[in-house]
Amino acid sequence: MDDRPHPLDAFVDVLAQRVADEVLARLADREVRETTPSASALRMDEAADRLGLSEREVQRQVLKGTLRSVKVGRVRLIPLSALDEFLDAQRAS
Repeated sequence: MDDRPHPLDAFVDVLAQRVADEVLARLADREVRETTPSASALRMDEAADRLGLSEREVQRQVLKGTLRSVKVGRVRLIPLSALDEFLDAQRAS
């Protein structure tokens, strides 16, 4: 039996460490976003999470004009009041 490590063992170890680091970084980022005090407006992905919709569906509603948004620089924000208006309109229809 050969006791030498397989040439791919080092690669697999490095890859596994990078994946673990990335997962931990993403979890930490999510935790920071979830514990940040509430803002008066949400990013598209945050609004989608809050509404229980996909981000793409939120984009469609913004394009249709049924969900109000504000563009700030490169970021499109959805005011919290717009979420309430959208939900009220959905309930009424």
